[in-house]
Amino acid sequence: MKKIVALLILIFTIMMTLHAQKAYSNGKDNYFFNQNNRIVKEIGSDTETTNKKEREGTYIFSKEYGIEYLIILWDDKTWDKYLMLKGWNVLTLYDKNGEPYFHGAGFDPYDEYMWRIPFFVKDEITTSSSLKEGAKIHSPENISSRIGEAWAEGAAGNGIGEKIFLHRRYLTSYAISIGYVSYSKPGLYMENSRPKKLRATYDNIHFIEIELEDTPNFQKINFDDLYSEAGWDTVILEIIEVYPGTKYTDTCINAMLGLFSQ
Repeated sequence: MKKIVALLILIFTIMMTLHAQKAYSNGKDNYFFNQNNRIVKEIGSDTETTNKKEREGTYIFSKEYGIEYLIILWDDKTWDKYLMLKGWNVLTLYDKNGEPYFHGAGFDPYDEYMWRIPFFVKDEITTSSSLKEGAKIHSPENISSRIGEAWAEGAAGNGIGEKIFLHRRYLTSYAISIGYVSYSKPGLYMENSRPKKLRATYDNIHFIEIELEDTPNFQKINFDDLYSEAGWDTVILEIIEVYPGTKYTDTCINAMLGLFSQ
């Protein structure tokens, strides 16, 4: 594994992505924010008004095999390392167990009470195939909030023509994180194939093609040209081109988010 190469950043670029200094979370901690090149974490629920605690420290970034990490050096000489996925107003930090330790959204500068956190899509996805490795199945249930257990198609070759069925769609905008994303094995992202181009079909008539960048960060999929409002019909995402893996032909998808409004 490549050794951590990190630079102290003068401006907290994560929060530039969030378009705000403060990011709220629906995870364990109330918020992170940067202040004079330092990071502050307030611990406590949204409803608490007393007994909240703050921790302060500096931060560095590292990148291993294309996967980004945030390392926080706390003032008490302890440190934390999180795998980091970004996109629009969203920041997700995953701990070493693959759980989303922090899943936050930018603070609306026009309304201090208005902030929306995109949700991980659950129980709405099926696929035309799934890879089986012994007793282990890389099923569409792995397109979830965790990392380290992605969906992988099970067809011969690199998955061209395989389909993802998005059922019970609630929104017209979603976000996708492609590839196999693992905290402890970041090399799996490049070793496995990733979708490069998807064809989205609705009502067996309307379709659009979506080109994806080769990044594990969340990328927006906008279905406005397919339908005008949410409903119960199925949208089909077909893999029509991939970024080939350096070791495996399996094409993987890490996670999907439902976007309230972007």
